[in-house]
Amino acid sequence: MISAKKINKREELAEVNKLLVKNGFQEETDLSQIIYVMKENEEFIGVAKITVIENIGVLNYLVIDSDRRGEDLGDSLLRAILNYCDLNFIKKIYYPYENSYLQKKGFKSADIDEKEFLKVNNINSDKLIVCNTEEFFRDGCCQMRRGC
Repeated sequence: MISAKKINKREELAEVNKLLVKNGFQEETDLSQIIYVMKENEEFIGVAKITVIENIGVLNYLVIDSDRRGEDLGDSLLRAILNYCDLNFIKKIYYPYENSYLQKKGFKSADIDEKEFLKVNNINSDKLIVCNTEEFFRDGCCQMRRGC
């Protein structure tokens, strides 16, 4: 069975780091931010991290194990972490780069005011994209994917 959950234990971080390193990412050390994992039975197959600044989130990464890509697992993990944010009043999630996958899922170009706000918090990007969690869940997957 596949499940997604927020981690908060050091022991789980070791498994997260194995997955990150295997897939070309640096090890994670900050357990104070929102880290969601996707597991099948006891095997870690995906991980996502959002850093919270005031009442907004910055998506640091969304990683699905290279052996499991193409199974649409990223969509489920993204929905799980965005749902957690939405329920915890973190309504805007930013990603500092253009990313066609995230844009297909509902992220949009951020406006100039959002870019200026994030510059104050040392996030400087002309390619900034944003997801409003309320719109994401209100509009549903069919409108986001435009192909249902």
